[in-house]
Amino acid sequence: MVEIVESKGPIDEFVVSICEMEWEVRLPRDYRAFLIKHNGGLPKPDVFEFKGQQAGSSVNRFFHIGLEKNYSITEQRKVYKGRIPNDLFPIACDPFGNLICIATRGKQYGALFFWDHEWEAECGIDPDYSNVTPIADTFNEFLEGLHEIDDDTGIE
Repeated sequence: MVEIVESKGPIDEFVVSICEMEWEVRLPRDYRAFLIKHNGGLPKPDVFEFKGQQAGSSVNRFFHIGLEKNYSITEQRKVYKGRIPNDLFPIACDPFGNLICIATRGKQYGALFFWDHEWEAECGIDPDYSNVTPIADTFNEFLEGLHEIDDDTGIE
């Protein structure tokens, strides 16, 4: 079971609805419920694998809705606008500056992806999925898959 510490929540559902209108997105139900209950925070445990791989990373922090700029969704959307595919929405980061994103449009709606800044498209080139790796089909599946570091494999 994942514990969320240092969260900003709970937050009113109406605030989330207003943000969705401002951001022009429809957040998946499971992630929306997480925002309402926790509004960001640190997961314990925090390690995940990429879908179908033994490689992975960890969640440094889930982003929040609020006026505080550090780790706010609004600030992250400004920083990464035009750098991540348009159908992806930043929800968290790993300790190395990479993003965990959720699809808010298209046939992959609700799926989670890892955006690797080391392989980001060069300035002036539209972002695509060349530096994006699938993580989970849903936000709840992602949370359920979080775990401690496996000492046998060293996977983080």
